[in-house]
Amino acid sequence: MAIFSLGGLWMTARGRGRAVRCIPGFLPMDGSHRVILDPFPEKGMRGVLEGGRARLFRGDDEVGSQPVGAGGFPPAKRRWTDLDLAVFAGTTLWTWIGLPLAFPDQDEVDVPAGWPATSRHHVLHRDGAGNVVRHDEGGLTHELAEHCEFGGAVVATRRRTQAVRGVTVLWGDVVAAAMHGKPLN
Repeated sequence: MAIFSLGGLWMTARGRGRAVRCIPGFLPMDGSHRVILDPFPEKGMRGVLEGGRARLFRGDDEVGSQPVGAGGFPPAKRRWTDLDLAVFAGTTLWTWIGLPLAFPDQDEVDVPAGWPATSRHHVLHRDGAGNVVRHDEGGLTHELAEHCEFGGAVVATRRRTQAVRGVTVLWGDVVAAAMHGKPLN
């Protein structure tokens, strides 16, 4: 579980500049490749990415669903809906935290279809301690820093994403994290 915030040019350009602030995200490490954002986008609701789809729930009732889509990004030419934002936040959280934990010894990863990832091919660059400090995918470079250990898992608490020309287009910060032994529903 990580409590995280996202912001930057990409989100502002889609009308969602302040929409992801201190959101709890759950990444079950049981092989299911799910991301749960709860509460999201508001109290009493949650977002779930699983099996190539994003879903919004109010209680146990599904109130919206859409495919994650090619590349994991919602359409760029419109204001993002809550489902679009769930896709973006969920895939960002998975590639930021889940991918290094799922592939601790690999520097090049091709993730299977249906995983909550923005790209299929990822190149992970590690420091001497084995921490991912840079992550390249599809013309983007994610700089990862300020690694902290949370219950046995090391997580980068700071992520800055740069586009091809070196412009920072997204920032992300983990403000808290914890490892839980209990399965999530």
